[in-house]
Amino acid sequence: MNRKDIIKIAKVDNVRIQNTHDGRLFPLQSVLEIETREGERHIIDLIADRDITYIDYYVVVQTPKTKERILFKEFEG
Repeated sequence: MNRKDIIKIAKVDNVRIQNTHDGRLFPLQSVLEIETREGERHIIDLIADRDITYIDYYVVVQTPKTKERILFKEFEG
């Protein structure tokens, strides 16, 4: 097994991305959360088609309507 193996992919709906430099909130959207075996978590912005994990001034803000749907999860046996 490789430590970079993907163990979970989830689609998170109804979140907003906030730019912490100017406080701007982007419209409601969906993101993908990808988790690896070593515990890394990557965030993919589905509107911009970009990995925003390492953009330190973007944060994902959950709303009361936020829902997570698991698309893939490794079998834990």
